[in-house]
Amino acid sequence: MNRLMILIHKLEKSLTNITFIAKHRTKTSYFTRHTAKMTFDKLATFLLTLPRQSAQIAINRFIKEKGYKFAMDKQSLFEAREKFSHTAFIDLNNNYFLKDYAYTTDFKTFHGYRVIAVDGCVFDVPTGAEKQFGTQKTNGEPSPKAQGAVFVDVLNKYILHAQLKPYGTGETNIVNQMIKLWVTNPKIPEKYFVNGKPKKGIEKINITKQYTCLNENSKIPIDQSRS
Repeated sequence: MNRLMILIHKLEKSLTNITFIAKHRTKTSYFTRHTAKMTFDKLATFLLTLPRQSAQIAINRFIKEKGYKFAMDKQSLFEAREKFSHTAFIDLNNNYFLKDYAYTTDFKTFHGYRVIAVDGCVFDVPTGAEKQFGTQKTNGEPSPKAQGAVFVDVLNKYILHAQLKPYGTGETNIVNQMIKLWVTNPKIPEKYFVNGKPKKGIEKINITKQYTCLNENSKIPIDQSRS
């Protein structure tokens, strides 16, 4: 069984685990009926597909692809979503994806470097969140927005870290904070970093506007203009 299949198997076990479900539902009475159409694991799997179509088209496609013998309208999907806590994804990311990424030696590199792209984006946030994130001025009512940024391992297709900050926060400031947090993250093994500084074995960390390139062994500097 390859690494990806092992990871998928671990995720499937978590999504059906009673303790995990109890931890990541918004009320203790939710996701207790095994006869429900949209169980916790089915909903989590649907959300992990990152649907980009309208809610109804997305749920119809998901049900068809999975071969489920039920139908669901978008209102029922929204009601099920309200029972599901976003903390489930944080837990999965910290305990499976990041650990799998951090401890494996089987990842793709470019001239011995892991290439990490940085991207920023303005996100719509729910009504009511403007107190935390602020608003964007429009011709009509002010629209609740947040400024986000992500680290992505380009070759291995991992989102390593993401942050949401108040709208108007400079992307550079967010990225600098993320770099500091990422290299001091206790979930990254000490074989990579100690107290925010590269441990022996890390030859070079190059920060550019677009990429962070981290190399463990090679002493050959990378030409950043070609990355």
